[in-house]
Amino acid sequence: IGSRTTSVRVRVADHVCGSRSHRYGQPAEPLHPAGSALLHSFSWPNPPGPGFLDWMSDDEYRAAPETIIVRECSTGGRILVSTICDPTINKSELGELYQQRWHVELDIRQIKEVWATLLAYNLIRLMMAQSAILAGVLPRNLSFKHCLQLWLAWRQQYQLASDIAYRQLFQLMSEQRVGNRPGRTEPRAVKRRPKPHPLLTRPRHEARQYVLKFGHPKKLK
Repeated sequence: IGSRTTSVRVRVADHVCGSRSHRYGQPAEPLHPAGSALLHSFSWPNPPGPGFLDWMSDDEYRAAPETIIVRECSTGGRILVSTICDPTINKSELGELYQQRWHVELDIRQIKEVWATLLAYNLIRLMMAQSAILAGVLPRNLSFKHCLQLWLAWRQQYQLASDIAYRQLFQLMSEQRVGNRPGRTEPRAVKRRPKPHPLLTRPRHEARQYVLKFGHPKKLK
């Protein structure tokens, strides 16, 4: 479904299709009777030939259909252009589908955030591997937290660094090692000491009203 800007471009192209039908294709037959949700439908042709679009290879161009049928309708103060030409789908349903595009944008943003996090993690691991090679140790022997903190501090100081600066960074990363931890055993005990206050056994707003009326209870000895 296109926006108003897209629909303007499509209407201009439809006018061209009607005036130069042998080159650009011919308008399709209306899918709805006059006065329905559809303003008009038309055939949208492919570009002139392979190599016309830099983002599409020749094989992808040949695999695409020569033309597609699109419809244009007015709903909610917008002119929508869509490839959904099913007569049973009215303009209100197309308008609701257009409104849901915001969820798609949010999902794409979240996917990008996850992808950026994974990319940053892999870059830190790559630097740890390079640092481990220079130090002659295994990458698992280096501290990930230490390397991350070094990289964040080093990036603020050096925007464009030389190979010597990177080597110094890798040497600093290899200085912090993690202990030999296989088979370690830790006690299952709570270190935090209990506080000298009673437990909260009522909703917080009720406890707050009680304190305002009667004051705080005496501390436990």
